[in-house]
Amino acid sequence: MDIAIIEINDIGVRCFHGETRVVSPGYALLGKDGVITGEAAMRRRYLEPQRAFNQYWRQLNLSSLQISSRFARHHADLAYAQLLQLHGEAGSPEEVIFAVPGSFTDDQLSVLLGLGNALPFDVVGLVDSAVADCAGVSGELLHVDVQLHQTVLTRLQTAEQLARTGVEVLADVGLSACYESWAHHIADQFIRQYRYDPLHTAAGEQQLHDKLPNWVEQLQHASELPIELDTAKGALRLNLSRSDIKRAGESQQKPLASALQRLAGESTRVIFSHRINQLLGNGLLLNGGGATTLTESGLASNCLANIDAIRSTEGDINFVTRLPLTEKPVAVDASDERAPANGAASHVLVGDVAYRIGERLALAVTPEGIKPAAETTADNHRLLLLKNGGRIVLKAAQTDIESPAALHDLKPGDNINISGFQLRLIEER
Repeated sequence: MDIAIIEINDIGVRCFHGETRVVSPGYALLGKDGVITGEAAMRRRYLEPQRAFNQYWRQLNLSSLQISSRFARHHADLAYAQLLQLHGEAGSPEEVIFAVPGSFTDDQLSVLLGLGNALPFDVVGLVDSAVADCAGVSGELLHVDVQLHQTVLTRLQTAEQLARTGVEVLADVGLSACYESWAHHIADQFIRQYRYDPLHTAAGEQQLHDKLPNWVEQLQHASELPIELDTAKGALRLNLSRSDIKRAGESQQKPLASALQRLAGESTRVIFSHRINQLLGNGLLLNGGGATTLTESGLASNCLANIDAIRSTEGDINFVTRLPLTEKPVAVDASDERAPANGAASHVLVGDVAYRIGERLALAVTPEGIKPAAETTADNHRLLLLKNGGRIVLKAAQTDIESPAALHDLKPGDNINISGFQLRLIEER
């Protein structure tokens, strides 16, 4: 079956085709020879701002662009160019299922299907991305998916089926706003130390934004990071603090945290798409409660597992907002804050290595990471995991510990951040 799943999210439009996965950020640039999309466009958006676009998926329509070009008249033309590029890079699948966010209006769904008619593949299905992402999860659910310029909150319920029951869109609460806050914070640090403002020139702004995603990713695992920018004065360096960057992005994340408090009742299970991991310090969103973060590949796998319910057979494409219940276990991301648990934790996952806890396990915090240690290790570096009945207890002298769960009652799926490193409790099955 030569079929691909294309997930529409402008942080990265994803195409899954067999073993091939292609990701194309939702950026387009009107070049001299045509429309450039994805990574290449993203790396020129500050150098040619009048020809750069990144709102065309949120504003997918046939309204005219503000500048004239023989290659694109409206946002739909930009979306078409990106889908065409994505299709070619993914090996030119013959059939495609679109997974789209609940923020899409009926008019936008019609535009998308119109693009599909013009593209060199057959659109055979259309499914709500939150529904597809949550297939295999039961209960009263609130699915959270971050986009570049907004966040989509989808309420779902399982009875006889997994069904979408409501959608709320938080406008202007997205990854792009966080990046802008982080960029301005970093620029302020360069101004203070060197009297150099990287945002003062297009080249400096582009360089800062090109490097920023990698810096943020590294700060997920380190409390401090040395960074460098190339300038006319030579290479300028400074140390970036994880805690400072987290604070710089909090104002952008607070509306989402407030929405979760309002919408997630005691019986509601909060489900984050994998994109939540790009928000540094996303523990703010949990507000002390539990949540599950899904894997990147789970949506495509769920679509293929439910192909009969999603695929249209009569020619007319229906928008699928409910799926049959399955016994398939949910795929949980390794950075999940609070994964489902059935029994007591038996191991602790440190990086890619799992250590058996037994009755007690001593670990030490080192500059390179967290490692097994003798119990004679200095108290200010030692961590001790103790088995207490069906519970696991963490004792530590460290003060920079972040955990959505109580340290005296740790369960499988609990994540603990210590000095920029992460522990994850898991259960042997």
